[in-house]
Amino acid sequence: MSNKKKSRKFLYLISAWCLFALVGYSALYLFNDSYAIDTNYNSIPTNTFTSNYYGNSKTNLIANSLSGNNSFSSSIDNFEVATNYKTSDNITPIYSLMKNLTFSTMNEKFELIANNPTAVTDKGILYILSHGYNLINKVNNIFSSKEYGNITNDTNKEYITQIALWLYLFEHKDRFTSNYCIDTGYGYTTCDFLSKSGTAISVMNINDVRGVIDAAASVSGYEYLNYIILLVDYANKYNSTTQSSMQGTDFSSIKYTISADQKSLVTSTITPKASGNIENYMYYSVQINDPNNYGAYLVDNNDQKITNLINLTSSFKLYLPLKDDISSMDLSSVSVDITGFFIKEEGYTYKVTNSPDGLINDKKKQKFADILFGYVPTETAKIKFSLKNITKISKVDAANSEELPGAKIEIINKENNSQVESWISTNTPRYLFLQNGDYKLCETTAPEGYQLSTECIDFTVDGKKVTSVTMKNYKNTNVPNTFIGNNKIIYLLGSIIIITGLSLIYIIAFRKRYNK
Repeated sequence: MSNKKKSRKFLYLISAWCLFALVGYSALYLFNDSYAIDTNYNSIPTNTFTSNYYGNSKTNLIANSLSGNNSFSSSIDNFEVATNYKTSDNITPIYSLMKNLTFSTMNEKFELIANNPTAVTDKGILYILSHGYNLINKVNNIFSSKEYGNITNDTNKEYITQIALWLYLFEHKDRFTSNYCIDTGYGYTTCDFLSKSGTAISVMNINDVRGVIDAAASVSGYEYLNYIILLVDYANKYNSTTQSSMQGTDFSSIKYTISADQKSLVTSTITPKASGNIENYMYYSVQINDPNNYGAYLVDNNDQKITNLINLTSSFKLYLPLKDDISSMDLSSVSVDITGFFIKEEGYTYKVTNSPDGLINDKKKQKFADILFGYVPTETAKIKFSLKNITKISKVDAANSEELPGAKIEIINKENNSQVESWISTNTPRYLFLQNGDYKLCETTAPEGYQLSTECIDFTVDGKKVTSVTMKNYKNTNVPNTFIGNNKIIYLLGSIIIITGLSLIYIIAFRKRYNK
């Protein structure tokens, strides 16, 4: 075969393959649905979605724990859940709210239509969702307490959260008869825990259900199942109604010092805390406002610079490098915005609206369980910490302007003549916060070897630049008596002078008499 014919045959083969691939791709595109989970700013789905469940993978950690223990064989199936039950993109966990209905598979669709989704209003359900396993709360959840050990497996966390939701709904089923605990037509509701003996089915009581969980959690290696009961107990007590807020910084309680290298102003430890909706507080972030580029930064409790200013949970201190001429610095321009992040009490449930196998069972009842979307929205609360009203007090030697230790000094509020601060000077200036007002700096005890500064210095704090006040001390000028303690020399010299004087008087008198 000639090379030209071989080339032509090769081109035909390539063309045929490309055409086949194009037709196949087009068929897949036209006849298969794809459901990427588009979400809004709170990650609530904005379009139709499905689960990732194929219908055959189940997890039952309680059964695993009690394997070989036949005492619970009639009720062990109650604790079986779909493994790693999530949205089709395998990201967001979803939870069944109706234990005795079918888990939706990837074939069932959750379409956004009227009343789908529905907002959750029950605080207990919201508590389990927000403090169990979800995408957002990794800090203030039931597992972060580590009361029953550290769980690193997210599948186990999801399992615990699912069983906790079922137990909570069962314990309060009278509250949910119109939504999650509806009649199945088989003599029990969609949220009942059932005991099965042959063909006989009966509804368990709450204590027996908890007893099964307690028994499983008592087995070595399965202690973490105690989080199920703990989560439900907290949910039963939860009834927060407070608004999210951060505790405002008490500026007067913040102390200022100079760093060991004498180059930076350092605040005392600042610990942001929530003051409202404390149960749902997670962490805070920080933004440093330093418009004059003084170089402000934060350090942790070990004085290590904090480079990641988000998702903080511990304390910090603010470092501010100082210029030689501090009076030229507008420290009031330096501030720190602290934003607290809270779980927002919101949750959403969804119904299956489309299934190739139909939406009802043989009793003409709902077939697929409603699901709870495993994402919790967040909300924020902000406070601001500012370096305003800083006052610098220096006690110096008048001769060389060096800081002078050992003086007892105080600051008096001129308005009511009350003492605001009192301390003993050191070899570094003192920085402190003062409210706007008129003050005077007074010395009550002078350093050893120095004269007391009897004149107080008046100054005003107005919240603008650093107020700098300097008080000088002069050394004592009295001439020391070097003969103190040497009285014999004094007496001897005095005696010599007296004897000499008397002798001169006698000689003069004798000469006068002799001359006569």
